[in-house]
Amino acid sequence: RFPSALLGTASILLVMVLGGLLYGQKVGAIAGMLAAVSLNLTHVSRVGLIESTLIFFMLLAFVFFVKALSDERFFIPLGITLGLALLTKYTAIVVAPIFLTVLLIHRRDLLLSRNLWIGFLIAFVMQTPVIIYNVKLFTSFGHFDYALMNMIGPLPEVWKINPGRDIGSIGERIKEYIP
Repeated sequence: RFPSALLGTASILLVMVLGGLLYGQKVGAIAGMLAAVSLNLTHVSRVGLIESTLIFFMLLAFVFFVKALSDERFFIPLGITLGLALLTKYTAIVVAPIFLTVLLIHRRDLLLSRNLWIGFLIAFVMQTPVIIYNVKLFTSFGHFDYALMNMIGPLPEVWKINPGRDIGSIGERIKEYIP
């Protein structure tokens, strides 16, 4: 649980930094205080779920993105951070359309930035093991890995029974637990 708690605490600091970058130090401090008592962030960090790592890397990506809007050298650490976020969990991909939308609306000039494309290439290269794994899995079994199939569906027959999800009603769980 230690890495989860550590990254949860670091996420609070990143919320403060991000709030400070966007709206000033006072707002950043308030945002950090709210994040520190947020049920979702504290629960995920205490229980030790992988989402605490995901939240950390996504927040760090947002910090680097905001910094890259004024200094395009930050696109390279953004690419590294985005690569790590995607290695943590595929759902981190949600930040890419957000970043692209901001660039298209507010900073089209940065779409031609060499550093942006280097950062993108770094993130892509970091994903090559996952891409190769999924391609080989698809050629061998006709489906991608479980997390990806959950996102794109439909689940193969082999995964129709989801361990951990078929746990029954509360009454059935109590009945099984007490003995």
